[in-house]
Amino acid sequence: MCAPDNTSALELVTKLCDPDFARRARATDFCGRAWDALRASGAGNGDKVLDAVLVLFAALVLQTSHEVTELTQRADFVPVLWNVLATLSGVDSLELLGNCANDGELKNAGIGKAEKLTVSVILHSFSSLTITLPSS
Repeated sequence: MCAPDNTSALELVTKLCDPDFARRARATDFCGRAWDALRASGAGNGDKVLDAVLVLFAALVLQTSHEVTELTQRADFVPVLWNVLATLSGVDSLELLGNCANDGELKNAGIGKAEKLTVSVILHSFSSLTITLPSS
């Protein structure tokens, strides 16, 4: 799997919202390869769009114990997500769009017009997602 651009990364993650696709993906090493592809594209390195896609990806795949085990065994999984989530205390692109920030506020946060559409799709995906936490 090659490194996706912002649009491809978002498409990859929104496909996981489809229960049939997610079921088929869990039967393969899709999640591990997708994590590697997202990381290779720059997700987790400070890009607001790709970082939001990476968080959505983690929320989707961590719904089953199989993916929790597979991904948390990767050396970069916890540190990367920790860093991404820690930086959200400053500027959260999803929060800005969710609160209907104007274009000037988005620009000051480093979100241009091109990224605004992608982040809006991510926000919609998050809002329509039902996350089931694994039982202990």
